Amino acid sequence: MPTAAEAEPDSVELRKSTLVGITSEVQNPDLPDPTQFHTWKDLVHTTVTSLHGAAASSDCQTTDAATYISAEKLLLAQAQQDSFPGEIKALKASRPIPADSRLVTLSPEYDEATRLLHVGGRLRPAEDPEADAIHPIILDPVHQIIKLLIQEFDHKLLHPGPERVLAEMQRQYWVLRGQEAIRRHQHSCRE
Repeated sequence: MPTAAEAEPDSVELRKSTLVGITSEVQNPDLPDPTQFHTWKDLVHTTVTSLHGAAASSDCQTTDAATYISAEKLLLAQAQQDSFPGEIKALKASRPIPADSRLVTLSPEYDEATRLLHVGGRLRPAEDPEADAIHPIILDPVHQIIKLLIQEFDHKLLHPGPERVLAEMQRQYWVLRGQEAIRRHQHSCRE
C-alpha cells in the first residue's frame, strides 16, 4: 500500500496552465482582398457580388445605386478600421482621441449609421444632403483601398494636376497628406 507521501504528486512538478491568445475584430469577412484588384470599380463590383450574390451583380437592372453606395461605404469603413482603430474605438466610447493621433487637428466625429469617421467642426446640419462636403470622410492614403480610389479620380478626370484631383476628392473625402499621395500616384501612373 502506498504511503501518503507516495500518493501525492510532487507539488514542484505541478504547474499552472496559462492561455495566451490574440483577438482581432474582423469587421466584415465577406469583403474581398483589395490587394487583388487594379481598379476601384472592380473592387466595388466584386464587393457587391460577394455581399449580394452573383445574381445581383449580373443583373444590373435590379442592382440599384444604393447597393453600390453601401458597398463603397463598407470598403471605406474597412479602410478606416485598418488605418485608425484606436481613434474609432475612442470615439465609439465617447472618449477623446489620443493627443498624439494624426487626426487630432481634424476633430473627427464617428457616424454610427455609416460607421465612418468624418472631419468634425462646429457646423452640423440636421438633414443636409451635402453634409459630406462640410464634413468629408477621413481617409489614409497608404491603404490599398484609398490608393484605388485616388487612381479612380485621377483616371476619371483624365490625369490633371494633383491640385485638381485633390479638389474633386475633397468634395467627399479628406485624404491625409492628399496632394503628396496624388503626386506619388501620378508619378507612378502608366496611363
